[in-house]
Amino acid sequence: VGISLTATAGTAYYIPVNVEDGLDEKEVIEVLRPLFEDSHILKIAHNYKFDFMMLKRAGLEV
Repeated sequence: VGISLTATAGTAYYIPVNVEDGLDEKEVIEVLRPLFEDSHILKIAHNYKFDFMMLKRAGLEV
């Protein structure tokens, strides 16, 4: 389980959370909170309904 992000074409990042050798979900959410909650940053999602639900469940206001 994890979060995938990209900022430029051809570059992507995967952040593993809550898996062996992964990062703590709460820590990752707090680091990414400013990004997800900034309405001036364009967000594009492949599976938005599911992603939105998961982010809301994690306490983020997207």
